Amino acid sequence: MLPIRVRGDPEAPFVAISPAKSAVRCHTSRSLRRRTLVSSPSDDKVFASVERVVTVLNAINEEHGGIETGERDELCQYIDDVLTDAGIDVAVLTSRHDVERHELTDEWRDW
Repeated sequence: MLPIRVRGDPEAPFVAISPAKSAVRCHTSRSLRRRTLVSSPSDDKVFASVERVVTVLNAINEEHGGIETGERDELCQYIDDVLTDAGIDVAVLTSRHDVERHELTDEWRDW
């Protein structure tokens, strides 16, 4: 677990998050939030962001051990939540590509 401050507030207490969730937060939210401030990202850019996150998670999984089923479900939901928070309609995005919402990470995921 990694200690982080809630919302970056220096007065807030540290909260522990897993390295995997830290990777998701870092790679997904930063790039997508930056893009949504300018304009809506293309589907290709969203999928590229998801691929980068999943690739990092694959490396974390390989280096530190298996991501269990419950953790996998939480990470996939977290990715979905970050996309939604960035203004991406995940259901619409995935339907445009003939993918079920819960299959968003399947193409790249090894865990």
